[in-house]
Amino acid sequence: MDIKLENILLDDCFNIKLADLGTAIDIGESLGFTDKKRGTMVYMAPEMKNKQPDDMVDATIADVYSLGVCLHLLLTAEFPTENEFNTDFSSMETESSTDLKSVEKLGIVKSRLKYLSEDARDFLEEMLEDNAFFRLSIDEVIQHPWLKDFDYSGVQNEVYSEMASRMELINKLQPIRQE
Repeated sequence: MDIKLENILLDDCFNIKLADLGTAIDIGESLGFTDKKRGTMVYMAPEMKNKQPDDMVDATIADVYSLGVCLHLLLTAEFPTENEFNTDFSSMETESSTDLKSVEKLGIVKSRLKYLSEDARDFLEEMLEDNAFFRLSIDEVIQHPWLKDFDYSGVQNEVYSEMASRMELINKLQPIRQE
């Protein structure tokens, strides 16, 4: 109930370990539902954010949303924005400076999403569905083509290569930031 990048650890073989299980619940007896509001707000599913005291929330479906936020961050380096998958940017009003900032921010996000494969965009959209009833289940996540068709054989080398590239970029940017 508190899945976030800060709580996802990798061991030396890139096995995922979840940490900070202070908000974890045993879903066996509750059939996967909780009546308590749990999690970190920016990763929290809408139904958890809007939960009323007597509401029951499907914890596994809420966790799928949180995983979607994590994946979005990993793929775009930004938290998801409201309606980013179905926003018509050309029809937005741009009369005030606030509207201009909104269009600019959504435009940046849209441009980041265009570099993702259609399967990746579809996967994110289905994991970040606001309506829990229509969001992917954990079984559907596992069966989604973006995960199912992924070639995991070179993941370790790709991760090491990406980390090296990022460190090189950070080292290049250090003198710029100090000026």
